[in-house]
Amino acid sequence: MEFLSKYKYVVVDFETTGNRVKDGDQIIQIGLCVIEQGEITETFSSNVRPTVKIPAFIEQLTGISEQDVADAPSIEELLPELMKRLDNACFVAHNVHFDLSFYQGILEEHGYLPFKGPIIDTVELSRIIWPEKEGYKLSQLSSDVGVIHENPHQADSDAMAAAQLFIQLCAELEELPLITIQRMIPLAKTLHSDIDTLMRRAESSKILQQALTNQQDHHIEVYRHLALRKDPENEGATKQYHISEETHKAFKSLLQITEEDLHTIKLQDYIGAVLPDYEVRKGQQLFFEHIIHCFRNGQHGLTEVGTGTGKTLAYLFAAALWSYVSGEKVVISTYTIPLQEQVMLKEWPIIKQVLPFSSRISVIKGKQHYVCLSRLEQAFTNVVEERNYDYDLTKLQLLVWLTRTTTGDVEELNLTTGGREFWKRIQTEGSSCFQRDCPWFKRCFYYKAKRDVQQADVIITNHSLLISDEKFGHILPPYHFAIVDEAHHLEQIAVEHLGIKMPYALLHSLFQRFITIDRQALPYQLHAIFQLLIQGEELESRMNQLVDLLHELKVAVDELFTMLHLYCLEKPANALEGNKRLSRIVHDSEQDPLWEQTLQLAELVQETGLKAISSFHKLNGQLEECEISQSQKQTIQDYRRTGEQLFEQVEWLATHLLEADLKNYVYWFEYETQNNKHLMSFQIRPLSVSAYFKESLFTKKESIVLTSATLQVKESFKFYESQLGLEEEDVSTLKVSSPFHYAEQARLFISEDIASLSEGNEAGFITELAESILQVAQITDGRMLVLFTSHRQLRMTHEKLKQALSDQGIFLFAQGIDSGSRMKLTKNFQSQAKAVLLGTSSFWEGIDIPGEDLSCLVIVKLPFTPPNTPYYEAKAEELKRDKKNPFKDYALPQAVIRFKQGFGRLIRRQTDRGIVILFDRRAITARYGRVFLDSLPAIPAEVLDKEKMLHEIKQWFLVVEENKTKN
Repeated sequence: MEFLSKYKYVVVDFETTGNRVKDGDQIIQIGLCVIEQGEITETFSSNVRPTVKIPAFIEQLTGISEQDVADAPSIEELLPELMKRLDNACFVAHNVHFDLSFYQGILEEHGYLPFKGPIIDTVELSRIIWPEKEGYKLSQLSSDVGVIHENPHQADSDAMAAAQLFIQLCAELEELPLITIQRMIPLAKTLHSDIDTLMRRAESSKILQQALTNQQDHHIEVYRHLALRKDPENEGATKQYHISEETHKAFKSLLQITEEDLHTIKLQDYIGAVLPDYEVRKGQQLFFEHIIHCFRNGQHGLTEVGTGTGKTLAYLFAAALWSYVSGEKVVISTYTIPLQEQVMLKEWPIIKQVLPFSSRISVIKGKQHYVCLSRLEQAFTNVVEERNYDYDLTKLQLLVWLTRTTTGDVEELNLTTGGREFWKRIQTEGSSCFQRDCPWFKRCFYYKAKRDVQQADVIITNHSLLISDEKFGHILPPYHFAIVDEAHHLEQIAVEHLGIKMPYALLHSLFQRFITIDRQALPYQLHAIFQLLIQGEELESRMNQLVDLLHELKVAVDELFTMLHLYCLEKPANALEGNKRLSRIVHDSEQDPLWEQTLQLAELVQETGLKAISSFHKLNGQLEECEISQSQKQTIQDYRRTGEQLFEQVEWLATHLLEADLKNYVYWFEYETQNNKHLMSFQIRPLSVSAYFKESLFTKKESIVLTSATLQVKESFKFYESQLGLEEEDVSTLKVSSPFHYAEQARLFISEDIASLSEGNEAGFITELAESILQVAQITDGRMLVLFTSHRQLRMTHEKLKQALSDQGIFLFAQGIDSGSRMKLTKNFQSQAKAVLLGTSSFWEGIDIPGEDLSCLVIVKLPFTPPNTPYYEAKAEELKRDKKNPFKDYALPQAVIRFKQGFGRLIRRQTDRGIVILFDRRAITARYGRVFLDSLPAIPAEVLDKEKMLHEIKQWFLVVEENKTKN
């Protein structure tokens, strides 16, 4: 790295008593690494004696105690050492503004001028150079790139790790194509550290290097001033396992396999020969055979497959073999995008080694997951756009990413919240796509994915696309066989996708594109085009007419939402969800005078909207006759797409307020009491999707096998069959039990003496709950996941626990309180030796915390849907009309399935051990309680008072520790 050799960089890390120097927090440890000539030439570290006490949680985090710093030098004594090394150097740190603020604070305190040199934040630099990383914590990055970091939160270890990361980052910066670096430099001026200076140095070094060697990167092509990764024929290497010659011969026997022979295949002979630690699981074999049976007989299948069975390998092997012998494509649908990635990157390479024939697999997602290179090019060349930190950071990430990606899939990127907003401007959209007329068509990631899918034998998709494909147009090629994993989510996804959500914020932003007076507004951009056209004056007049009508329409829409907000405030709210309120609208029953005024405004919106749509179409017609350039076409396409989206939303809004299908749909508003109309949305959902599934999937496809760990209620698939319209279909069912020995691996406790929520004593319940969690957490050393059904109760519990757990050296993480996604919170929880994680909704399933990181699962309440939510209320009315019991036939089965999902968070491997505590006495006092307990694996429920329960928990973990020592 030539450009690093000419300058001095000092990597700094301070451990402190807190994070605010202005509040009196002080440094307790210093670590420095000096980098010269591109290498670490000197290190320095020392404890520091503060004048304030070290908080308990800081001692727990860093391992630095009062005793450790008692005889250490003061910061005043160490300051000359710092200043000497930082003289004429670049100040580098991981989260540089934290460490710099403490350095500036001690300089000021002791009468020195502030540090004025350049600064580099390795977090910011990591985000740019490694945009694909899951996280940017120092320990996580160190582990990812192979940097030894033995003592996180020790200043010397942190500084050394950050220095090694910095050197690696600079090496990768210099390896980027010259044109990429050059396009990055102006964007880097917006950054919070002096990375633009680093990039200029890398640019100079790169120019000199190319002049001397004339080296070219054969993996990169430059097209329209963007450097892109060439698409290699064989991307990535599959992990290889040693396979004997005899096994190779056995694999080749699959070449002669026929449909009739498939049921004779034993997974252990194939997958077992590839995986060295393979365990023969009867359930895995049964599931494989069930898929083959359904495919051969043209039947749909329902299979509940217990945790730990290895169902993914079973269904992938079945799909590959069936595709080979039948010549048919097999579609595999998963619940989430990460599950798609796991199937493709982790499980498929194993199957690939077993197969003696070529089996092509492809992943396809919705258009919005793929970058549109044409829209990206336009975003880079849009010089009128205001500078925005998140947008510029994202553009930097994208420039680097384009040199690596072969998919163009946003899931490869770790974007900020602002970056996700920017992505919406550059994602692929059908309405703005020129297809073959686009200069980027041959390199288009989305169309490449579509071409790959057409050639694939096995196609990996997700539930959202599976449903959208049938409703909105065919992205998937024709297929007759499918396997749906995590199938218990299918109905919920269909309800969302077949419904409509109309947020005021979306309408407002679409209007702004037309009626704001700035250079970003579409009329301004179109005006620049019209000036170059012969018909420009006439087009300008048409545009002005349209803008005037859109102003009128915007006023009408604003008045409508203002009235709706007033009306909702007058009505009792159906349900509370955090800060949100939900208010159901039953058109025929609304009698308030405000509702009449609302309908009048809806009619006005409808009338004004029709005039604006007519004007919009007239302008479109004239634009189609104009001769314009490709870049001008993109601007006009953006105008059309924005207009079509706006008018679609306006039409939906007015139509569904004025006309309602109350028998088949439920309507409600979501709003906040303090935010007027701005956070309001109008939502519509179908009450049943069974007819849709029956008509669109099950009658059209030859065989669809649906699987999940939670499909049965009371040992029956009837509830699930009714939700998906399978009652009259020829369905083959199978239950495969988990191979885990739950009676040996886990204990289930039910609190006998906790206050009952049904008695209205929420405060007393939360107090007792928090006390019990604290006492159990002290026994288990944290390692606890607490599942709530209410955000409010989670926040109340968090408030009572946060200081008490901190005093015990136990970290507390909470969904909705600590920032970050479910994945980030889970990783933070796992990164601490002692931690408690509080979660609602999404934490009941889909998180995998194997091993000792999770030893205790707390379920606060049985997970019933609140009966006053608009959807449940309308669903209950529908069921009553059909002479059914809403609780028994809907609420109870839903809650049981969710309960099973929550319970499944604890035991994820054969070696896992732990306890489950249920703090809802309804499991033993209510008539339906037995349904929940009977749905669990064979594990006795122990109903105990708190004192006995704590004793049993303590004894259980003592035995677990003794057994670990013996083994």
